[in-house]
Amino acid sequence: MVSETVSTFDCEMMSKAIQLAQKAIYSCPPNPAVGCVICREGEIIGEGYTRPTGNNHAEIEALMNCSNPKGADVYVTLEPCSHIGRTGACTKALIKAQVKRVFISMIDPNPLVSGKGIKH
Repeated sequence: MVSETVSTFDCEMMSKAIQLAQKAIYSCPPNPAVGCVICREGEIIGEGYTRPTGNNHAEIEALMNCSNPKGADVYVTLEPCSHIGRTGACTKALIKAQVKRVFISMIDPNPLVSGKGIKH
């Protein structure tokens, strides 16, 4: 589903993801600073942010910090990548982890992604 009504909790989790993204602002260029929060039943079970170029994206960091993401909701500040560059595709990792829903704050303007991550 591309869009659905968001709750106050959803907004709070996206705000938390934005706070995490701010931690990456100076260390991840030229990649975008992205934050990710994974939740189940109202509790944060994983979180992460973009690491320096060539290292993990926020979604992978959050999945690595989560013991069981299956059925969880993911809040990420930028559409997950769907291509393979220096790292693997975040969309594939999220699908493999069997998360329930992914909330994104914006579509990635990079033509390599730009809506393709949502289609996965």
